[in-house]
Amino acid sequence: LFLISLLTPLLLCLAHSPLSPPVAISRVISFIIDNHASYIEVKDMAKHVHLSVSQLQREFSQNFGITPSRYLREVRVGMVRHLLESSDLSLTQIVSECGFYDQSHLTRHFKASTGLTPLKYRQRFRAQ
Repeated sequence: LFLISLLTPLLLCLAHSPLSPPVAISRVISFIIDNHASYIEVKDMAKHVHLSVSQLQREFSQNFGITPSRYLREVRVGMVRHLLESSDLSLTQIVSECGFYDQSHLTRHFKASTGLTPLKYRQRFRAQ
């Protein structure tokens, strides 16, 4: 279930298009999932698949409606949600596991995506 949430953009693209996304874009998604905890930039993704940054951004956006960097953030937020739900790791540990710079960076992106701070999210999830 968690892996499916990470692959949602790919699955949506396949469901709405008779053509599969270019192999390079599929490889970028794998690269992002494999390296989400590391410091990676769009230029690293582009280099991995031998495209220019602008080519990658254009193709990714055409296929998924979001940029590669936004997808990376969503993968990271998805991982944070998973860890908040399934572990007792501290927020400091989760920051390092998921590739955020610090707690404020994590909290800003997490709240923008879910509407809750990570700690409020954990409390609500555990109260259910």
